[in-house]
This record gives sequence, structure tokens and C-alpha cells, in this order.
Amino acid sequence: MLKKGMGKSILMTVLITGNVIWGGTVVYAEEGLQQFNLDQMVVTATRTMKELQEVPSSVSVVTSQDIEERNINSVPEALQTLPGVYMNQAAQGGIQIRGFSSSDILVLLDGLPMNTTYSNGMEWEMVPVEKIARIEVVRGAGSSLYGGRAVGAVVNIITKDNP
Repeated sequence: MLKKGMGKSILMTVLITGNVIWGGTVVYAEEGLQQFNLDQMVVTATRTMKELQEVPSSVSVVTSQDIEERNINSVPEALQTLPGVYMNQAAQGGIQIRGFSSSDILVLLDGLPMNTTYSNGMEWEMVPVEKIARIEVVRGAGSSLYGGRAVGAVVNIITKDNP
């Protein structure tokens, strides 16, 4: 004899199994397949001029107008106004961006590398703030664009002579 609860369990199992086996819906393949032609997409890392909102990485810019309005007297002072940038005054040219030290940060002056080979820092006094058009800080890896030194970030100082 079956126990009272066991009979209900068997009945439920049979009903559920029947629904699964015979109650499925039939799906037929579509007669005509739609084809989509996509435009060719070229993905490249470029060093061309783009609008700030079009750049696919975290970029901050300090303009000459910002320097004048805030009465900034040096490049390190201008860089410290940006989030995530820390200037280490104890180390020569010491800069940290998002935890990366100056050995992993490439500093460019009008596109030319300015990191010293001795300390991996930068002689910030070489660039008077009066000559600066803007300072661009690109956070994150830039090695594919700028080479192995740009592991943590790129600081590009652009002078008014070379906009």
C-alpha cells in the first residue's frame, strides 16, 4: 500500500513529466535569413587631436586660463589641482598618479619625452607657467601610444609656441 503523501507525489511527478514531454511548443526555422552588412570598423590608437569628450580614457586638462585664474606659479602646483595627482616635493620631479610613481609616468613637453634618466623625474622648473598653453593628463596605460614609460599615465605639457 502506498502512503497517503506518496500517492500525491507520484501523481505530481507524472503530471509535470507529461507537460514537459508533450506540452512543449514547436518552433520552426525562419524561411528567409536576414543578412546584415556592417560597415568596416578600424580600431586604432591614435595621437590625433580629438574633442575631450571623444577621448576613450580619463583625461584632465589644465588650460592657461586656469593657470591665470588660480594664480598658479609652477607646473607641480598646476598638476596638484587635478584629482588623483600627487606631487612628491621630497623627490626630484616626483609625481604620482593613481598610485603610479614617476618611473611609470611619461612626461612630455610638446610631445617630446622630458623624464630624466637619472631619477625618472622631471625638471619642472624648465617650463615657465607663462609659456604653457595647456597641460593634459591621460590616466591609465598609454604604452601602446607612447611607449613603455607610459604604464601609469602621460603628462603632456603643451606650450603656447606649439599649440
